[in-house]
Amino acid sequence: ESGCTIGQTPQATYEGATGNAFVSALNCTTLDCLRNAPVGQILAAEAAEGWGPVAGPNVPTLPELPQDAFGSGAFNHVPVLQDTNLDEGRLFTPLFFGVVTTQSPAPSGETSYSDALATLLPRATPDQLSEVASNYPPSNYQADGAAAAAGEAISAIVTDSLFACTALRSEDALSQ
Repeated sequence: ESGCTIGQTPQATYEGATGNAFVSALNCTTLDCLRNAPVGQILAAEAAEGWGPVAGPNVPTLPELPQDAFGSGAFNHVPVLQDTNLDEGRLFTPLFFGVVTTQSPAPSGETSYSDALATLLPRATPDQLSEVASNYPPSNYQADGAAAAAGEAISAIVTDSLFACTALRSEDALSQ
């Protein structure tokens, strides 16, 4: 399990942002062309676009954003068991940032803690970034050694912001 029920991209948004480029990369104009495209070409086209869960009226398994369904009460009211992984962010931090360091500016090929934080929270003000940094200081993440501390702090922010907090929001919505 990875992630939770809140965070899907509306189908129209995803199609506009990635679908047209994907289809163009495959040089397809019909559904038959897409269905018959070689797997290697599909994977190459997909790599540039990324992936993620999609919801919308043309998605039979998820016709509406879960958060919208929860808000309107239009979902099956059944018991739900949901959880997240303790260190989910550990997977994503090296993929997105490589080595994260407390040095600023960072040595070549590395990312500074402050730059990684600003990238994670692009709409945050400097004061908000400072507040987040004060709640996740690298000095609190020394279990794997000082060299890993900044990356572990960023991983904790990723885990909490993208997984734990969204899980709590969905649990709150489901409990209504």
